[in-house]
Amino acid sequence: MDLKITDNLEEYDAAWKLTQGHVLQHSAWGEVKRPGWEPLRFIIRLDDEIIAVLQVLIRQTAGVRIGYSPKASLPLLHFER
Repeated sequence: MDLKITDNLEEYDAAWKLTQGHVLQHSAWGEVKRPGWEPLRFIIRLDDEIIAVLQVLIRQTAGVRIGYSPKASLPLLHFER
């Protein structure tokens, strides 16, 4: 499994559309939440196939960084040991 952080909105949105992500995982939602939240976007691949996207909104409050990922939908994967 490959986890890629991206700042490229076109690449992220294309992956979001491919995976049929929730509207709150679209990059536009992350941009709406600025400046209070900083979006961190991931594209997740398994065997070179995009299987999910994840947008985590990060905020600093009272000296603590918190992350929030609204309506994130990650597939359950079975890994053998």
